Amino acid sequence: MSDRRNTCFNRRHCDGGERRINLQSGFTLIESLIVWSVFSVILFITAISMQHQFEEYDNQAFFAKLEGDLLYAQQYAIVNQTTVSVYLLPDEHEYIFSNGRNIFFRQKYSEDYFITSGTMPLHFKFLNTGKINRFGYLQIKSSLKQYKFVFQIGRGRFYVEAY
Repeated sequence: MSDRRNTCFNRRHCDGGERRINLQSGFTLIESLIVWSVFSVILFITAISMQHQFEEYDNQAFFAKLEGDLLYAQQYAIVNQTTVSVYLLPDEHEYIFSNGRNIFFRQKYSEDYFITSGTMPLHFKFLNTGKINRFGYLQIKSSLKQYKFVFQIGRGRFYVEAY
Protein backbone atom coordinates (compact mmCIF):
# COMPACT_ATOMS: atom_id res chain seq x y z
CA MET A 1 0.00 0.00 0.00
CA SER A 2 1.25 3.46 -0.76
CA ASP A 3 2.41 5.66 2.00
CA ARG A 4 -0.53 7.96 2.51
CA ARG A 5 -0.24 10.92 4.75
CA ASN A 6 -3.04 12.03 6.95
CA THR A 7 -2.61 15.59 5.83
CA CYS A 8 -4.20 17.33 2.91
CA PHE A 9 -2.85 20.49 1.33
CA ASN A 10 -5.45 20.87 -1.36
CA ARG A 11 -9.11 20.88 -0.43
CA ARG A 12 -10.27 19.39 -3.71
CA HIS A 13 -8.43 16.13 -3.15
CA CYS A 14 -9.17 15.57 0.50
CA ASP A 15 -11.44 12.87 1.71
CA GLY A 16 -13.66 13.46 4.66
CA GLY A 17 -11.49 11.44 7.03
CA GLU A 18 -8.20 13.12 6.32
CA ARG A 19 -6.74 15.86 8.48
CA ARG A 20 -6.23 19.31 7.05
CA ILE A 21 -3.32 21.61 7.82
CA ASN A 22 -4.06 25.27 7.82
CA LEU A 23 -1.25 27.05 6.00
CA GLN A 24 -2.11 30.67 6.91
CA SER A 25 0.83 32.99 7.04
CA GLY A 26 0.88 35.94 9.47
CA PHE A 27 3.18 38.39 11.16
CA THR A 28 5.46 37.30 13.93
CA LEU A 29 5.58 39.11 17.23
CA ILE A 30 8.93 40.70 16.36
CA GLU A 31 7.59 42.08 13.08
CA SER A 32 4.55 43.51 14.83
CA LEU A 33 6.70 45.15 17.52
CA ILE A 34 8.98 46.74 14.91
CA VAL A 35 6.01 48.23 13.05
CA TRP A 36 4.49 49.43 16.31
CA SER A 37 7.77 51.10 17.41
CA VAL A 38 8.19 52.88 14.06
CA PHE A 39 4.59 54.12 14.30
CA SER A 40 5.19 55.30 17.89
CA VAL A 41 8.32 57.24 16.93
CA ILE A 42 6.48 58.98 14.07
CA LEU A 43 3.58 59.82 16.39
CA PHE A 44 5.95 61.17 19.05
CA ILE A 45 7.78 63.42 16.57
CA THR A 46 4.45 64.74 15.31
CA ALA A 47 3.29 65.50 18.85
CA ILE A 48 6.49 67.43 19.61
CA SER A 49 6.13 69.57 16.49
CA MET A 50 2.46 70.24 17.27
CA GLN A 51 3.34 71.52 20.76
CA HIS A 52 5.19 74.51 19.30
CA GLN A 53 2.31 75.28 16.94
CA PHE A 54 -0.17 75.08 19.82
CA GLU A 55 1.89 77.56 21.88
CA GLU A 56 2.08 79.91 18.90
CA TYR A 57 -1.70 79.69 18.45
CA ASP A 58 -2.17 80.31 22.18
CA ASN A 59 -0.04 83.47 21.93
CA GLN A 60 -2.07 84.74 19.00
CA ALA A 61 -5.33 84.07 20.83
CA PHE A 62 -4.10 85.83 23.99
CA PHE A 63 -3.05 88.99 22.15
CA ALA A 64 -6.19 89.04 20.01
CA LYS A 65 -8.31 88.84 23.17
CA LEU A 66 -6.30 91.54 24.97
CA GLU A 67 -6.40 93.88 21.96
CA GLY A 68 -10.13 93.29 21.52
CA ASP A 69 -10.83 94.00 25.18
CA LEU A 70 -8.79 97.21 25.10
CA LEU A 71 -10.65 98.33 21.99
CA TYR A 72 -13.88 97.61 23.86
CA ALA A 73 -12.73 99.82 26.76
CA GLN A 74 -11.80 102.59 24.33
CA GLN A 75 -15.16 102.38 22.55
CA TYR A 76 -16.99 102.29 25.88
CA ALA A 77 -15.26 105.55 26.85
CA ILE A 78 -16.26 107.24 23.57
CA VAL A 79 -19.86 106.03 23.49
CA ASN A 80 -20.61 106.76 27.15
CA GLN A 81 -18.53 109.97 27.24
CA THR A 82 -16.70 108.83 30.35
CA THR A 83 -13.16 108.02 31.42
CA VAL A 84 -12.37 104.30 31.56
CA SER A 85 -9.61 103.15 33.90
CA VAL A 86 -7.69 100.02 32.93
CA TYR A 87 -6.00 98.08 35.74
CA LEU A 88 -3.63 95.25 34.90
CA LEU A 89 -3.22 92.93 37.88
CA PRO A 90 -0.31 90.57 37.12
CA ASP A 91 -0.42 88.79 40.50
CA GLU A 92 -4.04 87.76 39.94
CA HIS A 93 -3.52 87.25 36.17
CA GLU A 94 -6.43 89.48 35.28
CA TYR A 95 -7.29 92.96 34.06
CA ILE A 96 -10.29 95.08 34.91
CA PHE A 97 -12.03 98.10 33.41
CA SER A 98 -13.77 100.66 35.56
CA ASN A 99 -15.75 103.78 34.70
CA GLY A 100 -15.06 105.42 38.06
CA ARG A 101 -18.23 104.21 39.76
CA ASN A 102 -18.09 100.48 39.16
CA ILE A 103 -16.15 97.72 37.46
CA PHE A 104 -17.90 96.89 34.21
CA PHE A 105 -15.43 94.37 32.80
CA ARG A 106 -13.13 91.76 34.36
CA GLN A 107 -11.04 89.23 32.46
CA LYS A 108 -8.68 86.54 33.70
CA TYR A 109 -5.84 85.35 31.50
CA SER A 110 -3.51 82.35 31.49
CA GLU A 111 -0.79 82.05 34.09
CA ASP A 112 1.66 81.41 31.23
CA TYR A 113 1.77 85.18 30.60
CA PHE A 114 3.53 87.70 32.80
CA ILE A 115 2.73 91.38 32.32
CA THR A 116 5.14 93.93 33.78
CA SER A 117 5.44 97.66 33.37
CA GLY A 118 7.88 98.94 30.78
CA THR A 119 7.84 102.69 30.25
CA MET A 120 4.24 103.00 31.43
CA PRO A 121 2.57 101.78 34.64
CA LEU A 122 0.04 98.97 34.91
CA HIS A 123 -2.78 101.51 35.30
CA PHE A 124 -3.89 103.89 32.56
CA LYS A 125 -7.04 105.55 31.30
CA PHE A 126 -8.96 105.98 28.09
CA LEU A 127 -10.42 109.48 28.02
CA ASN A 128 -13.92 110.24 26.73
CA THR A 129 -12.37 111.11 23.34
CA GLY A 130 -10.79 107.65 23.05
CA LYS A 131 -7.30 108.97 23.63
CA ILE A 132 -5.04 107.38 26.20
CA ASN A 133 -3.69 109.42 29.11
CA ARG A 134 -0.22 107.82 28.99
CA PHE A 135 1.94 106.33 26.30
CA GLY A 136 4.78 103.83 26.31
CA TYR A 137 4.93 100.08 26.45
CA LEU A 138 4.20 97.12 28.71
CA GLN A 139 6.35 93.99 28.73
CA ILE A 140 4.61 90.66 28.29
CA LYS A 141 6.51 87.40 28.66
CA SER A 142 5.23 84.07 27.45
CA SER A 143 6.80 80.64 27.33
CA LEU A 144 8.03 81.29 23.78
CA LYS A 145 9.00 84.96 23.52
CA GLN A 146 8.93 88.39 25.06
CA TYR A 147 6.64 91.06 23.67
CA LYS A 148 6.12 94.78 23.92
CA PHE A 149 2.56 96.03 24.04
CA VAL A 150 3.09 99.54 22.70
CA PHE A 151 0.64 102.42 23.28
CA GLN A 152 1.24 105.32 20.92
CA ILE A 153 0.97 108.96 21.84
CA GLY A 154 -2.06 110.80 20.57
CA ARG A 155 -5.07 108.81 19.40
CA GLY A 156 -4.78 105.87 21.77
CA ARG A 157 -3.62 103.35 19.20
CA PHE A 158 -1.66 100.29 20.27
CA TYR A 159 0.09 97.27 18.82
CA VAL A 160 2.17 94.25 19.83
CA GLU A 161 5.72 93.52 18.77
CA ALA A 162 8.03 90.64 19.65
CA TYR A 163 11.58 91.33 20.76
